[in-house]
Amino acid sequence: MIEFLVNVFLSVLSGIYAGLVVARFVKFEEIRTRIKKVIYNIDFINDGPNGEYILIDRGNSNDLLLYISELLYLQHKSAANIVGGLMTSINHSKANPHQLTGDINDFYPKWQEIARKLKPNIWVLYP
Repeated sequence: MIEFLVNVFLSVLSGIYAGLVVARFVKFEEIRTRIKKVIYNIDFINDGPNGEYILIDRGNSNDLLLYISELLYLQHKSAANIVGGLMTSINHSKANPHQLTGDINDFYPKWQEIARKLKPNIWVLYP
């Protein structure tokens, strides 16, 4: 009977622990999904004199600062630094909308790839 109670206790304890790990990973994934949506909402138009793309709207790229803050709070420092670089790159793509941005294939796919490849700090996931 004691063995049964010990097994039940250990099972409940390991289930709680696994739930905490999954919850922390899901929170990171939620932030990463929001970052990808920011990238996807950036609008370009093929309206330049030589077929260049013009940045017409950065979407809600300023929200990246909020996501950096959340990543830092969750102790994913390297991911926060990467998103900070991404935000800088987006903000420096052109200072003003409707200015030529050059070939979209030079930077837009890279921004998407950076957002897709964000990795959590594994040690933070395990309480």
